[in-house]
Amino acid sequence: MPDAELRSGWLDDVAAVAVSGGSPITLAVCQDLHGVREAREWLQSAIPSLADAQVEEVAASSLGARLQSPPASTGRTTWVIYDAAEGNDEELQARWEGLNLLRDRLTEALRSREPRNSVVFLTTVTRMPEIARHAPDLLAVAQIVTVSEEPFAVDPRDTPMMERFQQSCRELEGRYGLSTHELARRLLEREPTGVPEPDLSRWRALAQALREVL
Repeated sequence: MPDAELRSGWLDDVAAVAVSGGSPITLAVCQDLHGVREAREWLQSAIPSLADAQVEEVAASSLGARLQSPPASTGRTTWVIYDAAEGNDEELQARWEGLNLLRDRLTEALRSREPRNSVVFLTTVTRMPEIARHAPDLLAVAQIVTVSEEPFAVDPRDTPMMERFQQSCRELEGRYGLSTHELARRLLEREPTGVPEPDLSRWRALAQALREVL
């Protein structure tokens, strides 16, 4: 399956996915924290240039409170979570376990607001295995865009994570009567898949992460 079909690309692709109307949750996987800083700056102008939307930077620890507060603007907004990959291992675990618990509330809040909002978590390649381990439910409904030369992949030796990702694939395979391998073939050949967004985005991200296992 070509990387372009798996949401690998540039920062402009992150902006496009964030306003595309698919899943309202996007993870932008950067090479390192320097790449995160570049993405943070780039999205401030890239997102408004693609849609009638504004960008608000939000700390991960403030996201829950933001969901409970009235919208700060009547317009469309993309929240950029700029510190999602920062901190030591314990801080990262606590942050993403908390974000994982917010999944349903976050998804409902983003989809129910008019105009519809979205959120972009800025992460790094080196932190993605930990994030996937601590927030599997959130990642299962997110669009993952790699803006790095080293796309995230599940380590075949990490059995618990591998099984969670494979279970998500099996759920989609059962829902659409289609194997992940067949989905990959159809995307490669640019044939219709019959899978609507956001499930198609989710399935592509899962397949990309499992490419060393499938």
